[in-house]
Amino acid sequence: MTAVAFDTHAFIKKLTAVGLSEPQAETITMLVQESRATDLTNLVTKPDLQAALAETKVDLLKVILGAIALNSAVVIGAMFGLAKMLGH
Repeated sequence: MTAVAFDTHAFIKKLTAVGLSEPQAETITMLVQESRATDLTNLVTKPDLQAALAETKVDLLKVILGAIALNSAVVIGAMFGLAKMLGH
């Protein structure tokens, strides 16, 4: 992240010029400085989320298809077992 100069003195002057007290202006300036210093490199981007969602959809589809296959095998097995018991 590229650092951009932040003139705190000018910022405080602007805030006090519009009616804020100096302690208020200093507090706001400090908070703005802290927010600008926040490390944003760990934020998730939209492409990151889209890739993760696509992987999740594929995994979910595999689970659903596996469950359908297992359920079908159980039903077919039950049908053959029932047919065998009934003598068909």
